Amino acid sequence: MTGETDRIQGYTLGLRVTFEDQEALRAYGPHPAHQAFVSSLDGWIDNVIVSDYPIPCK
Repeated sequence: MTGETDRIQGYTLGLRVTFEDQEALRAYGPHPAHQAFVSSLDGWIDNVIVSDYPIPCK
């Protein structure tokens, strides 16, 4: 955990999802399994922030 607690805006959980490539990332959002998961969270969460950013391969 970092010391940046003044910027968490009340969030208590963060998830990191790593994809093989941009095509896999684009396929993830509309995939039926992902959509079913998102639907299962209805009523459990108030807000979501999504941030996509590339991580250069070494």
